[in-house]
Amino acid sequence: MEFASYPVPVFIGLRLKVRRPRPRDWCNHSQTEHVTEIYSASNCIAGGPIIWYDGSALGVHWTVAESIAPWFQLDATSQAELIELGVLSPCECYTDDQLCLCAYRIFPLTFTNAASPSVLEARQLFVTEYALPLLEPDWTNFERLGYDVVQFKPIRLLDLDGARRAERHLTSPSYGCSPLSCNGLAVFYPVNRYCLLDDIDTAFQVGWKIGREEPEPGPYVIVEVLRRRE
Repeated sequence: MEFASYPVPVFIGLRLKVRRPRPRDWCNHSQTEHVTEIYSASNCIAGGPIIWYDGSALGVHWTVAESIAPWFQLDATSQAELIELGVLSPCECYTDDQLCLCAYRIFPLTFTNAASPSVLEARQLFVTEYALPLLEPDWTNFERLGYDVVQFKPIRLLDLDGARRAERHLTSPSYGCSPLSCNGLAVFYPVNRYCLLDDIDTAFQVGWKIGREEPEPGPYVIVEVLRRRE
């Protein structure tokens, strides 16, 4: 499928990822030998902390703040108490050098088995209740790692008790698997060392193809993955 132009990508937030080499048992194939790390948008293989303690016992999965220092201000005693309470998982006691901050921008189109992509309202893409307009980070602090194709269920915009929803607030849609890594489709496409696609034209072609074939139930979106520079 030919694309005459691409929509402007929408920044949807920042998320922590754990720094680790690709799993030894992942996709052992000659076409993926060059993949050293996986930075898929999904957490299936390239995971991040499940619970980020923010001082109020809430699980925080996305943020718009570039500083991740607040996640590491707990001393060992406080961490042990939270683990005992079940608020913090024992496997989630990371130091800041074990994590990196990634940013995500999404093109507001969904790919399915339809003849052409469907256009989304930008506000259907967000992953938490941000007040809009969303303040973007300083992009000079970030490097693009590549593009991913991600399973996506758009947000449902609902009236609650007959009242109109606030125009400047959102509730979460659902982001799922990244077939390049989750389903091993990286062996069929020109992924880079991060298991992502370098070229936007290629990303849209792959998104259209995956949307039609549905290795996992669609629809799908194209996600630009960026990582904060050291």
